[in-house]
Amino acid sequence: MTPKPPLGVPTHQQGQFLAFIREYMMRNHAGAAPTHTAFQKFFNLTPPSVNSMLTRLEQHGFIQRIPGQARAIELTLSPELIPPLERPFKR
Repeated sequence: MTPKPPLGVPTHQQGQFLAFIREYMMRNHAGAAPTHTAFQKFFNLTPPSVNSMLTRLEQHGFIQRIPGQARAIELTLSPELIPPLERPFKR
């Protein structure tokens, strides 16, 4: 499946999700994406809110997910459009 080209620039909250994904993957020796639980803890969100945000990021073409595969998130947005993470990243 070919990723869709991004639709515009991410909102502030979308940008923070993208920054968290990038930071998490850079710090993970295997390059794995964060789990839903990691998103929930970092952003203090419910599981449906995390899923909704990931769905919106995918619909806008900022990420690509592989259905049926755990932690299969790929950033498709140009790195210069991803803002810095505003809060310290803790594992």
